[in-house]
Amino acid sequence: MRVELGVVALACALMAANVQRSAYADRAPDLPKLGAYDPHGLLRNDRDMSIEHVFLYWQAFRADEFQLVAADAADRGRQLMVTVEPWTRAANWTDGRETHLSDILGGGFDGEIDAICGAVGATGRPVMVSWGHEMDEREGRFPWANHDPETYQTAYRYFVDKCRALAPNARFGWTPKGEATLGAYYPGDGYVDFIGLTLFDVEAWNRDHRDWRRLEDKFGTLHSQVAGYDKPVVLAEFGSEGGDAYREGWLACARERIAKFKNVAALVYFNARETWRWPEPYGLPDWRLADGRYFRCDRREAAAPAAPAGGRSAWTDAATPKTP
Repeated sequence: MRVELGVVALACALMAANVQRSAYADRAPDLPKLGAYDPHGLLRNDRDMSIEHVFLYWQAFRADEFQLVAADAADRGRQLMVTVEPWTRAANWTDGRETHLSDILGGGFDGEIDAICGAVGATGRPVMVSWGHEMDEREGRFPWANHDPETYQTAYRYFVDKCRALAPNARFGWTPKGEATLGAYYPGDGYVDFIGLTLFDVEAWNRDHRDWRRLEDKFGTLHSQVAGYDKPVVLAEFGSEGGDAYREGWLACARERIAKFKNVAALVYFNARETWRWPEPYGLPDWRLADGRYFRCDRREAAAPAAPAGGRSAWTDAATPKTP
């Protein structure tokens, strides 16, 4: 579900008019912050947003583009959150997965680490940095995922050690998908400044699978898996697809409803179309919102049915290859 940080998205973002710095922190200091991955700039002028999320494919990184995006986010009063995706250098980005982590540990991608972390350090601002996210996924989507947990831990620490030297302003996030095995990949308290979680919801899927749990119910299940680490928790990727009333019911007062969970620091919406196909007939859900007011409490909150006994999770990845 990634869209590359590139010239087109950058141009769209920079063509839009700048707005005043976010007043969110002043208005609601006790609520989690709100942010978005928003490559089309649909929520660019939303004053409640205080985090700007970007994904970086490390083998296709351009420091000049990144610096423009970082400066633009700073001008709008948003903290930058960066998810570094460590793909292979193969034409399809995934070949070589068998040796990928050992290649990283052998110094084969030090140039990519130096380029990205040097650019993060050059911003001179606090930046949230996640590396090798969803390492616990098992569908074959990511070449850094579903490896020996100890090897992943070592590779994660290798990245953080090198990055800290170049970007002392960075704060590092460990961001599993949420599988039952996630704990085996935890790299240690000294290498984790925050924990990121992922949660997507589709009305049609819920209807077909009789799963009507609300945002706080599904988030609570995920949160319980990481609460014991006692780290700040960020809902780093979340989205909803469905009718307008359904989305209102799922997203209204999102910050207020999530704030009751321990150490929740932020919610970051994935405001783009899905790029990893769900099982048929659900295809590629469209998470995009054109109006940030969906998250506010002054929107009508639709009542949702109680979750049926034995309800299933709404999120799954289909085992289809990613197209670079």
